[in-house]
Amino acid sequence: MKWLKRSAVVAGSILLLWAVAWLGEPFGIGPLGIALAVIGMVWMINLYNFMDGIDGMAASGAVFFCATAGGLIAYLDSSPLWMLLFVLGAATLGFLCFNWPPARLFMGDSGSGFYGYIFGCLAILCAQTHALSLWTWIILLGYFLADTTTTTVIRAATVPRFWGTHRSHAYQNLARVWDNHRKMTLIVLAIDLGWLLPLALVSVAWHRAAFPLALVALAPIIGFAVIYGPRYDK
Repeated sequence: MKWLKRSAVVAGSILLLWAVAWLGEPFGIGPLGIALAVIGMVWMINLYNFMDGIDGMAASGAVFFCATAGGLIAYLDSSPLWMLLFVLGAATLGFLCFNWPPARLFMGDSGSGFYGYIFGCLAILCAQTHALSLWTWIILLGYFLADTTTTTVIRAATVPRFWGTHRSHAYQNLARVWDNHRKMTLIVLAIDLGWLLPLALVSVAWHRAAFPLALVALAPIIGFAVIYGPRYDK
């Protein structure tokens, strides 16, 4: 089994580097931008895997990202990428029918890794083609980004082997306390639709304000993850 895992890591690394080499870096700063793009891709794959911790979470998030990012790109008429996002979203919606809590079908590492990889590629491609800014992508991915990044930072500061398996994300803790996956998944969807989507729309209308809007979008979710994340003791 060890050789199989090592082969998967090597194959994944090659695929990731190939994607960045083919897409290029979206920041226009040369080698540093390439390094940032690689780090961003690695983190996207990992964070999506981290968010596949309760029924319906990762799949409903993917439907939201595909529908909103695809809808914004179609509205701006800036790229045909909206078609790819809509097809992916429709396929994921079919899967979500079986993954909605209580789930009968599960995504697993291969599925979550695929979504992290494809969303990372699409974010870079959108930035390269000016179809949709990276800041708007960050806003739409706000809950996933803020929860996973905050949790990882807290664990790195407080847990010796912080990279080990755990179930201490804010959404996991609350789903456990409530014993209700559906409630937590619906709360995150409410945050997506009621908080992140309006800010993403504003970031498209006033693109110069996209960066501060991304900070505004992430701030309360970071606070939520600090309160209910790894240090939550109930």
